[in-house]
Amino acid sequence: MASRRQTSYGSNSSSANSRGVVFCTCGGTAVVRTVKHGPNIGRKFHGCPLWPDTNCDFMK
Repeated sequence: MASRRQTSYGSNSSSANSRGVVFCTCGGTAVVRTVKHGPNIGRKFHGCPLWPDTNCDFMK
């Protein structure tokens, strides 16, 4: 049986763990949000779970 070698593309981020969970800079688990205004309408991004009630401006 031939073995397969897993190849990863891109860079590793310090804000994501091995299961793909993204952590905010303030320590919480980032939530997926959708852009509702402007030229990027409909695009998804990770943001701070405490936004807008905090000064944390994490976005990935």
